[in-house]
Amino acid sequence: TVVSTLLQQLWTLGDPDGPLGRMLVDSMVLSLICQVLILAKAGTPHPATGAFSSRDWRRVCDYIDAHLQEEIALADLARLAGWSVRHFTRMFRQSTGQTPHNFIVHRRVDRAKDLLRKQKLQLADVALTCGFADQSHFTTCFRKATGLTPMRWRRELV
Repeated sequence: TVVSTLLQQLWTLGDPDGPLGRMLVDSMVLSLICQVLILAKAGTPHPATGAFSSRDWRRVCDYIDAHLQEEIALADLARLAGWSVRHFTRMFRQSTGQTPHNFIVHRRVDRAKDLLRKQKLQLADVALTCGFADQSHFTTCFRKATGLTPMRWRRELV
């Protein structure tokens, strides 16, 4: 890498005590600092690139978790992140590899698993508690996510 090359050159430098030697050392140290800053900046997403800040990401996830049983509007999520709906959707997919809708469905399925594991609720009640329109929609989404129906998944826990 450039940094290791500069360090190697600095280490093998002849006589740095003369005026040209000092100028060479100074320029190499400045180059080294610039390269380290470039590498550090490349490894950290900058807000201008459109990446979620950890605070915005936490705010969006907390909102989703707190409102799973309700209809979650994309506009509300975008507003939390301070972006347009279109930009939010694009950045969300880029950050997670899935659409906001699929992310929410998976969160709902995870919540349903927790309820199925810990409580003896009817499937229709689990569906409504987790924000699915009805038991049929819940079963379809659950099967798609886990490969099992909710009832079978619950039975296999025992």
